[in-house]
Amino acid sequence: MPPLSPCSSVEVPSASSPSGGEDTCMHCVAGTLLLTVPAAAVTTLSSVTVAAAAGWATTRIPRRTRFPMPYVSAAHHQPVDAPCKYLSAVYGAFEIAPSAETPSGTVCRQAVPQDPGPNAWTHRRNGWPIALMPSGTNVANSRISVRGKIGPGGVTDTGAPPPVASLRVCGRVPIWGPAECEPVGFSLGVCLSVLENTSAAGQPTYSWLLTEAMNQYNQPPHSPRAHSAARGASCAAHTVLAHGTLAAPEASHGMWWNLTLLFSGTTVTAAVAMVPTNQTLHTAAAGGTYSTQLSSGVAGIGSGWNVAEYDGFEVAPHPEHSVTNNSFLFDVLPSQTTRNDVTGYAGFILDLNNLPEAGRSATHAAPTNISVCNLGRYVAPGNTQMHFLGVYRVRDATWVVKPSAATRVDMANCSADMLGFCYTEAIRPTIMLEHGERYYIVSSETQGKDAFYDMSKPATGADYNSYRSGDTFLSYELPNGGAGAAPTAAGLALVAGKVLQHEGGQWVETAAYTDIDSSYGPVNFVQCAQS
Repeated sequence: MPPLSPCSSVEVPSASSPSGGEDTCMHCVAGTLLLTVPAAAVTTLSSVTVAAAAGWATTRIPRRTRFPMPYVSAAHHQPVDAPCKYLSAVYGAFEIAPSAETPSGTVCRQAVPQDPGPNAWTHRRNGWPIALMPSGTNVANSRISVRGKIGPGGVTDTGAPPPVASLRVCGRVPIWGPAECEPVGFSLGVCLSVLENTSAAGQPTYSWLLTEAMNQYNQPPHSPRAHSAARGASCAAHTVLAHGTLAAPEASHGMWWNLTLLFSGTTVTAAVAMVPTNQTLHTAAAGGTYSTQLSSGVAGIGSGWNVAEYDGFEVAPHPEHSVTNNSFLFDVLPSQTTRNDVTGYAGFILDLNNLPEAGRSATHAAPTNISVCNLGRYVAPGNTQMHFLGVYRVRDATWVVKPSAATRVDMANCSADMLGFCYTEAIRPTIMLEHGERYYIVSSETQGKDAFYDMSKPATGADYNSYRSGDTFLSYELPNGGAGAAPTAAGLALVAGKVLQHEGGQWVETAAYTDIDSSYGPVNFVQCAQS
């Protein structure tokens, strides 16, 4: 970020604390910017202004691309004090810091040693520090690992010592609105933590903890805020999947740990190991494998109210689940709602009217047609049936790809990819989906048999009035328009909503603006080429 201009040439308004606490005040005195910050406050300075007289800045929206997997963090390519690349802090402050203990000489550090209280990320309470991978990285079947160290801890805003310092890695983290989910002592998603306590003799002792927590739309029935979408829902309920003691006399404060999560279908395997000896301290009963209800999500790293350092953060496909090249969907987060009350077809609406004729990038001349090599359906828990997939053109009520034995997916014998989809054999001949047409990409379903996900409250359609943050998400290459708002804000989503047809009935679209980028199933397809 460029430095601020001299104070004499910029207007610097005072900033009021949203928490109702003391104000953070900025003044220009003799050409010098003076900043008065309350104790225990977190303040962000930015060179971006929103003064009405200046107008809004405009820029051409870059082409959305697939996030490369596997991903390995590379702190040594970033300057000290920069935010850790691709990690967005929900709570805490994650930044590049120098280190004499890593080959690169740098680490990603969570630098907030104590809970700053009301002058921080929300006006209610702060969840434990955590930083998450961006949207576009929601995956189902993955291997997530990090090498990390527990650093010094501070005190809470009340002056009491923290009960524990911690280091953790998380996966399948759902959509998280910090103003709606403020968990304390855990994080959303499935998280593996190493916990450091101090014994009466002043020596550190260590334990491990595996937790699962959902967002405000999917609270367990026993939660006092179950299914609450009200503002301020705390997401206070979580499940302890497993825990135990790390019996390691040689363990000491400041040592490094390897934390690994392996997700496959409805299971998660957790492992903790010391570094550099790599002596496994815990391998739980049944191979350290547990059941999880979360379907997909992003990965992240976190801590308690203590400094923590991370090196070698990795997100990769599970060894038994591959990345599907040319998948139309870059990622998908179907959330938790399933149903099996349909005999007929269910899927999403693909609206290629929203591929603009002009204004696309030089690498994508309009119009654009999309060829289809394979069709796919998401594997929901307990799926064992055969499903027949197809493509229906709305204009002339014609099956472009008719559901048949040639387009079947056998859920009992297929291996899902990293996103969670199983696919048909290659479609012959190749089918071209044409610019300007509207299609239904669907899978056959049978009432009382396999369940499928019913995606609702998609993040893309969140408008604050209907719902905030959202609960589901899917991404793909967006149409590239001109400068300004995202194409979806102008109604240019290619996935215009979801669609189903009960046997013998009419097609029923759910395609309001709050339904864009949602699907039943969900379903997917693999592109052969894009011309």
